Amino acid sequence: MAELGHAEAQRELGIAYIEGLGVEKNGDEAVKWLQKSADAGNLRALGNLGMMFLMSELVEKDAEKGLKMLREAAEKGDATAQTNLGMIYVQGKYVPKDGAEAVKWL
Repeated sequence: MAELGHAEAQRELGIAYIEGLGVEKNGDEAVKWLQKSADAGNLRALGNLGMMFLMSELVEKDAEKGLKMLREAAEKGDATAQTNLGMIYVQGKYVPKDGAEAVKWL
């Protein structure tokens, strides 16, 4: 299904490459499939990509890129991205601690 352009299947395949579910962990493949899904409009995939660039050992960490992706997914309404962004503001990780921003996103 992923090869046929099904956005959620692409996202799931990307997650499989992150977690090593049925395939070997592979950051490049994870990014490839998550990006295809995000390009097709899947906001969950965009949020997953953002978190991957913030936290994954499988790609070179890029906080600016990760935050941009996560914020875009959150602004467009993805609840998981909103929660993750809110928690980032609670923890002050990658951004200064900001209670108002945390509450806004949570």
